[in-house]
Amino acid sequence: MAFNSIETYGGDKNKLFVSGHSAGGHLAALVATDSSYFTAAAIKNPLKGVIVIDAFGLDMHSYLKTSNEPGDSIYFPTFSHSEETWKKASPISHLNSNTPSFLLFMGTHTYPGIKKDYAIFYPALKKVQPNASLILQKRKNHYEMIFQFLNPWNKSFDQILDFMKNPN
Repeated sequence: MAFNSIETYGGDKNKLFVSGHSAGGHLAALVATDSSYFTAAAIKNPLKGVIVIDAFGLDMHSYLKTSNEPGDSIYFPTFSHSEETWKKASPISHLNSNTPSFLLFMGTHTYPGIKKDYAIFYPALKKVQPNASLILQKRKNHYEMIFQFLNPWNKSFDQILDFMKNPN
């Protein structure tokens, strides 16, 4: 198993972080909050922290239950029409006192659905993780939120490195 050979490659099992943008942010948050993925691998959730960048899907249940956007039918092949599946696929449903530390980034010019998602997820996260941080990036849209990382002098790199040094 790759987890058991991390040290072979210079890694440290006690310093594992995951990150993702958009749907990748949803998946990073889901694997970090839903320990069933690690239970299936017979290990305790080893993640120290999660960096979520302009993610969509942090509360798929609320989104799909209240959405009346015709274009949202694209989500049903993945998430089905089952509210129970929507809850299981929502990181917000798995938040608890053992949730790894979160650092959230959101562009102020991102999609309305992402803004709505963060408005629900961030307060719920703060209840179990009072030190969680949300960094709003002014004038950045959804695409700029990831393209900014092409610039090696971007201050977000420093914010991420600071978080990884002290995720609590």
